[in-house]
Formats: sequence, structure tokens, C-alpha cells
Amino acid sequence: MKRFAIERNLLLYQAGDINETYWVRKLRLLQPDLFLVIAYGQKLSNRLLEVAKYGAINLHASLLPKYRGAAPINWAIINGETFTGPSVIRMTERMDAGDILAQKVVPIGAEETAGQLHDRLAEAGAPLVIEVIRDIALGQLEARPQDESRTTYAPRLKKSDGRICWDKGVRDLANFIRGMTPWPGAFTFIKQGRGKKPLRIVVDRAGVSDSVGPQGVKPGRVLAADAQGIRVATHQGVLAITELTPAGGRAMTAAEFLNGHRVRPGDRLSDAGA
Repeated sequence: MKRFAIERNLLLYQAGDINETYWVRKLRLLQPDLFLVIAYGQKLSNRLLEVAKYGAINLHASLLPKYRGAAPINWAIINGETFTGPSVIRMTERMDAGDILAQKVVPIGAEETAGQLHDRLAEAGAPLVIEVIRDIALGQLEARPQDESRTTYAPRLKKSDGRICWDKGVRDLANFIRGMTPWPGAFTFIKQGRGKKPLRIVVDRAGVSDSVGPQGVKPGRVLAADAQGIRVATHQGVLAITELTPAGGRAMTAAEFLNGHRVRPGDRLSDAGA
């Protein structure tokens, strides 16, 4: 962002707390017409929102009022949604609760990760913002309140949230891994043999396997490990891990990983590193 601003001779401020009196006064001196907020980690106070002539608008990565909060893209995929989309809203002091000014529906690909969907939503959201700014300038803006009865939330993710719990169905696990990629990363631990510390791996890509696992196998047990991937029993169905990143290593295919690590049927993947 800094380089972008310098190359275009744009004024750039980087505030620790944008709601401090110092920054409110500084922005007021600029006499702004409008604030545009995108992926900003701070809430704007009413005092700040009143500085700009036309207030503030926000580009949010969900079809509000669903998935208010910091991680809408991740949670939409984790929850198995088949579509989402960007929303442009008028900002209020309540998080993501302002009137909707524009929206666009975007389908979610069956194997799409949160990182991939993020980039597509950014491309879909940019012209939407331009459209809203044009309507504001022309005095043609149409706004509609959000339906509070349909509100859901997308809380901020932590690194520890990426821990894979194998006692889930295969489809839920596949969605979880997609939703955690590339950050915070869906991780698990694989036992490497007696006396060795379990190895932490981040699962970068996995899908529902056509294989049918034997009855009675506990979730997390390896059923097969070969060039096609590491097939793991789940609560219901078989998950095929095809790409992963071992701790301290680089991203690689399952086949590459198996060249240097011995993984056999019966080995266990666990959510604990002990």
C-alpha cells in the first residue's frame, strides 16, 4: 500500500487508533466527501463517521446480513455455502449492520479455497464500489435496511482454530480445510513410528475420496497412502489428502511427502501433538 501511494503521489496516513482525537481532527481538516473502508481492522466511531460529507461506505465480503464479522469468506466455505458475494453498505457504529447499498451474488467453486474466493470477491467488489460512489454523486443512491432476523456471524480466526477434528463427516472436513486455506491453515499430527514425536502437517488440499473404508475404523486412521494421496477414515466417508506442508518444510504433494516419510495403513492422524 505504501509503495502504491508513493508511486501515485497519494497522501498516506497509517494510524494506530483511527478514533483518537488527533486523527479525527486531522481527517476533518481534509474536508472529505466520503470514506471508503475495505478490510480495515478497526471500528469507526460515530464521531469519525460524521466527519465526511456523505459518511462512510464499506465493502464487505458476504451477502449481508449473513456472516457479519472479520472472517466471512472462511466461514462461508466452512459451512458449505454454495454462493456468497460482496456487499457495499453504509457504515454505522454497529459492526456490518448498516443499510445495504449494493450486492452481487458470486458462486463458490466446489474445490475453491478461502484464498481463491477472496481474490474473486475483490474483483467483483471493485466495480460495485464504483457504482455506489457514482450513485452518491448523482443523488440516486438506493438503500435498504438489513433483515436482522437473518443475521449470522463470522468471528475472527486464530491459528489454533485450524486444528482438524477427525470425528466429523468427510464433506464437513473437506469444507473446513478449504475454508482454512491459506490462513490459518488446517493442521493435524501424524505419528511417525514408535518413540518418535508426531509430525505437524498443514493440509493444503484434500477432497472426498471415492474409496469406501472398512466398517469400524476409527476416524483419523490411514486407510491407504500412495501417489494418489493419503486416504483417511472420517466419521462418515474417506478424505484424500493430496497436498500438504510438513512443519519446517515446503508445500508438496502427498506423493512427494511419502518419498521422505513412511506412512502406512493403520497409522493415525490426530488433533493432538503428544
